Amino acid sequence: GGGGGGLSASASSVLAASGISVEAVDGSASVALAYYASRSDEIEVWRDGKLERIFFEIPDICKYLSESSRLQVFAGTDVDEQGSKVPDFFSRVNTLFEEMKWQKKLKALPVLYWLATNHESWRRLALFYGLVLNFLVATFYPWSTNEPEVQQVPILVRRLIGAVSIFAVGYAVYALYLWLGDYLALRRQRDQAGAANHDAGVDQEHPAAGQASWWPSSSNGSTSSSTPSSLPSPTSAQLSPSASTTPTRTHEMVTAVQFLVVAAVLHLVAADMVPHAVAFLGTVQAINAALMLLGYLCNHMSHFIFHHSLSDDRLFLNRSNVIDIGALLRDGMTYYHVCYFSVSVLGLIWEWIKIDNSYPDEIDVGVLWYSVLLFDVVFSQPTLRNVIQSVTRNGMSIVLTGLFALILVYFYSIFGYLYFKNDFMLEASPGEGGEAQMEHACQSLLQCIVTTVNHGLRSGGGIGDVLRQVSVEDDMFAWRVLYDLSYFFIVIVIVLNLILGIIIDTFADLRKEKQERDEQLRNTCFICGLDRKLFDKQGSSFEKHCAQEHNLWAYLHFIVLLRTKDPTEFNGPESFVFNRIQRSPPDLLWFPRLACMSLSVGDKPDNEDQLERLNARLDHTCSLVNGLSDELHLISAQLAEGRHRSRRYSLEVQFNHGSNSLLGVQRQTLAESAEAGTPASRVSTGNSFGSEVPWSPFERDRRKGHAD
Repeated sequence: GGGGGGLSASASSVLAASGISVEAVDGSASVALAYYASRSDEIEVWRDGKLERIFFEIPDICKYLSESSRLQVFAGTDVDEQGSKVPDFFSRVNTLFEEMKWQKKLKALPVLYWLATNHESWRRLALFYGLVLNFLVATFYPWSTNEPEVQQVPILVRRLIGAVSIFAVGYAVYALYLWLGDYLALRRQRDQAGAANHDAGVDQEHPAAGQASWWPSSSNGSTSSSTPSSLPSPTSAQLSPSASTTPTRTHEMVTAVQFLVVAAVLHLVAADMVPHAVAFLGTVQAINAALMLLGYLCNHMSHFIFHHSLSDDRLFLNRSNVIDIGALLRDGMTYYHVCYFSVSVLGLIWEWIKIDNSYPDEIDVGVLWYSVLLFDVVFSQPTLRNVIQSVTRNGMSIVLTGLFALILVYFYSIFGYLYFKNDFMLEASPGEGGEAQMEHACQSLLQCIVTTVNHGLRSGGGIGDVLRQVSVEDDMFAWRVLYDLSYFFIVIVIVLNLILGIIIDTFADLRKEKQERDEQLRNTCFICGLDRKLFDKQGSSFEKHCAQEHNLWAYLHFIVLLRTKDPTEFNGPESFVFNRIQRSPPDLLWFPRLACMSLSVGDKPDNEDQLERLNARLDHTCSLVNGLSDELHLISAQLAEGRHRSRRYSLEVQFNHGSNSLLGVQRQTLAESAEAGTPASRVSTGNSFGSEVPWSPFERDRRKGHAD
């Protein structure tokens, strides 16, 4: 919503779409439109080959989505092969909708709702308490409970600590004053709004008793828009800008609690009561860990329950919920919170249960459990999580490479046991105060394997650093040199560096992926995928585009509206989108892709110009290919005709050669007949034309043509 007499961006866009000038709106109407803007939103959808803007009412249930879930969706949505985040975002809608419904049911239980909404505060306090506890243990441990007269803190340090504790108390009171002032102001606003709603006859939970019709609006160009038929009518108290929900200063509350605890701990330390300070802070940490566990379960219980509908309510708020134990046990963060609470309790009660009696009674060993709480730093810092992921992401490759190293060590152990058994002489001490002496470390194959793994992998030069140094005159000197050098190069230099290389490459990939993800979040629209540079070239604001035109949460609100609204009350665009998302699989083409209305008005974006240039080049290339294809067909025809002529000429030559041979036979036959006195007319030459030599078919056709 807006403040005072100013209009918000959403209200101004509604007025502009409706043809109403902003100057014509008076003060009361401005406040009313500010209220409507806080309860309405807008999106752009792709319908029938063009963009349409839709104004709609934000469902009341959408306000129950937690900030942690919003951050997880915004930063953790994956990009598909086409560079779009919409498919993964749409797959998360069901989970987000279930969380909204669960949080709305949880609102009826104020204590649990308070635990759930302040889960991040409990986490910050837990990290702070863990650091302070370990600082005290590392500085003053061990302390003796049987000698309280021994002063562990110098007087000067105690005076300095006392002064710091006074400052901590003052700052805690100031932060608590800020938080309490905001809390009381918020309660007063809610009471005033409730009284105004009661006087106006409007239900506080469902202030839709009076409704005002919203007008359909159309934008210029080929776009259109549609709005819901009605929105709840605001009361006088709700119309005021101060009636909007103002979040309390949670940070100030956490800071106040931190400084109050620090002041109490410093006061106990200044009084030379360090064990009591650790016990007090450990108790506070155990209570805070319990609150953190309950807050996590309350905040994420929608992931661990079965839903069985008992009514036809589209919100499914009246349902029987059964906890899914399997899903609860498969959740890693549940194990993390349970372990954190268990360690906090063990540090507090370890000395009472007396599990380990190997230490004197005056030494408190249980406080050392608090060192495990420092691993919470890894879970709270993304950079440290990348360090862990650099080992776990390619864990199978590391395990297989380590297995290969153990196989090599096993073979070297066998060779060492067979040929260099007497060289495994290590210096060892039998006990405290005993003199060091040499002993055999390879009396069995198992002992030889353990020695090779333990000393060979930990030594910089390999197993040769711990074996007996042989003389040059020894018969096995050359083989020992080969054994030591091969172990060093193969196992130490190659295999171990392979494992290190896998970890380093994985960490580099994680860092590169994080940089690319951050760059995409800063410079790419979540919905349409347009780049910031395109808006800069067109003189538009990329931030305004992401906040108003393609707001991620506006699309979530619209999908929730379709799931909570009666289908018989849908308008045209709502029915269009509802039919698309009801398909299996859902049709997500209604999301705008590489397009928005602010860039459609005016010059075409660069990507369309590039597409036209590419189409022109493609047409030119196609024309060239067609011309080359025609020339290729012509050359093929000419080659076929040449081959035909060559074949005809060859046949003609062969026929003429056969004719000449037949003529020679005829002449020889005539000569023999003349010598024998036989008439020439009775000599058969096998020629259908008598004694006349036949022409070839080609020659006969030619002569016939000349005769004609």
